[in-house]
Amino acid sequence: MSKRRMSVGQQTWALLCKNCLKKWRMKRQTLLEWLFSFLLVLFLYLFFSNLHQVHDTPQMSSMDLGRVDSFNDTNYVIAFAPESKTTQE
Repeated sequence: MSKRRMSVGQQTWALLCKNCLKKWRMKRQTLLEWLFSFLLVLFLYLFFSNLHQVHDTPQMSSMDLGRVDSFNDTNYVIAFAPESKTTQE
């Protein structure tokens, strides 16, 4: 009978260790899933935040650019200006 109790005790201990190991692995797996999800969201945020940057240019005073056929466009930046009274003038 004592041999049987030792066998039951060993099996119970093995099952307990197996369950603890399984829980620990599942917890680690869940932690890794959360970590990878967080890193993915962070990477996507950084990627898309740098994708659509608006570069404001300083205002320039108005000047005569000359004829269109002799216009040199290497020194000028064409930018969008919202419609307003100033831009229409």
